[in-house]
Amino acid sequence: MKRKFSGLALATLALIASSKASAAVNWCAIPDLVPSSESDFERLVPLVEGATGCQRSLTDSAHDAEWKCDSPREKASVKIKMIRAPGEGISLLIGSWGMQSLDPIRACGKDKVTTGSRFEAGNVSHRDQITFRHALKTLTLLNLGPQSIGVAYSGPRFGRDQMGPDLAQALFGISTRTYPTTRVKLAGTDPLRTDVFDLVAAFESRGSSVTSSENLDNSLPEWTLTAPTGLPGVTSVEIQGFVRHLLRATYTMAAVSDYERYVSLLDGEYGASKRTVSGSCTVRYWSAGDVSLTGKHCPADGRSTLMFFNDVASDQLDQYAKQLEKERSEKSSPQKPTIDRDNF
Repeated sequence: MKRKFSGLALATLALIASSKASAAVNWCAIPDLVPSSESDFERLVPLVEGATGCQRSLTDSAHDAEWKCDSPREKASVKIKMIRAPGEGISLLIGSWGMQSLDPIRACGKDKVTTGSRFEAGNVSHRDQITFRHALKTLTLLNLGPQSIGVAYSGPRFGRDQMGPDLAQALFGISTRTYPTTRVKLAGTDPLRTDVFDLVAAFESRGSSVTSSENLDNSLPEWTLTAPTGLPGVTSVEIQGFVRHLLRATYTMAAVSDYERYVSLLDGEYGASKRTVSGSCTVRYWSAGDVSLTGKHCPADGRSTLMFFNDVASDQLDQYAKQLEKERSEKSSPQKPTIDRDNF
């Protein structure tokens, strides 16, 4: 099914660039159109156009159906797609440029529609989720910020979710991690399993104050804070995120003696570091599961820092950048037609 998901990404981009359809989306109809079994395909497909107000488009597979429509609320065209993989399952997908939440469905006030997770460790593209039908079914939204495609897909509330990782790979080029781990704690929290906005709040609850912030509505938010209680010798804490995940936290030291004291503590916690030279600076490295730590002392500028890197989020940022570059280079390539395997 990965080819179909990649096709959805391309089709969504093409839709956004094309002229818009005439109808707005009736978001309140979406929960009633979420399929549960393969046989729902024949039952639900005839209902989608009338329920949502979206116009059906031609598809080149008997197992795909799609609709497109205007959405003033989202300020972009929306594509709805139902995909059936014989013998594997069926899913409803909703795609639009810059869609960052499922609030239009929440606003309908439907019974038994509740909020699921808005953060998933190891997957920076996981942005929002709602559950319904007694919390047995979900719609999960993947998105990497206001300048990316957002795609919501249906799935079971419990059990293995292969569609999410496949979609994240097809849409954004990222490989998700199911159980990232580390022994590192920042402000008493696991930095891999804490929303970066909640991480900032955790520092504030320990006495830090935000002195500056940037890009909080973008994909790369940043904060500078005063040091929290319990970090003597640290003058400031800088936090950079990728979507809602920590990307890097930096502690700046007041003096070389403070830096050396923390190096000794980290050596005792994560094993002795090796001192290397980089230009006019000396550098030390530690590893703690999926978090990398770097100590850096630069006598020339009188700056000493300890940096904590979320290796999973860093890798996914690199993967996304490569995907964007690949899409730019392949933009002019013609899309290959679907060959329906039912016919041979």
